[in-house]
Amino acid sequence: MRRCFSRRAPEVGSPFASSSDGEKQRFFEFSLDASNIGVIVRLERQTHFESPVDWYLITKKNLLLFDCAGAAVTCVVTGLILTTVVQTGLPTGLLWALAATAALFACFDLYAYFHASDACWPLATIGLLNLTYCLTAIMFCVAFASTVTMLGVIYFTVESMIVIPLAALELTVARHCCRVKRNDNQL
Repeated sequence: MRRCFSRRAPEVGSPFASSSDGEKQRFFEFSLDASNIGVIVRLERQTHFESPVDWYLITKKNLLLFDCAGAAVTCVVTGLILTTVVQTGLPTGLLWALAATAALFACFDLYAYFHASDACWPLATIGLLNLTYCLTAIMFCVAFASTVTMLGVIYFTVESMIVIPLAALELTVARHCCRVKRNDNQL
């Protein structure tokens, strides 16, 4: 089963959509293939030359790498920058604990990427862990509300606004993957 959503349909035989004056227009295609659980995004670069079509494939395993990169950035920012450069009002030991947690998440993502035969259960696990991390960070900001600075509130709010949708995507892909497996086993 393949679902395809596109913003503008291309001409027959051409990967690009053309306007009435013959110029190339941006084309966006989102398709979800149930057998591969992959998301394919096709974008055209807007230049006056004939542009190649770029294909980006976000698979279950690549989602783990994306999460790993985010966890590594969180580890560096929380462990190095927020403890030494920026005053957040949170205790340094607490920031170190949050940084160590992010480092463990990055290690888990790398291990799952290289050693897990199926990325469904690691995606579900890291999705729940990411939600727990955000909830914990927000609870710490509330608990230390009298000492936390505006920069601390802004940082953890922005981080939660990035991590929560990522965790929701991970949980959605994991749930869809389990549903596909269950359907395959019933056949």
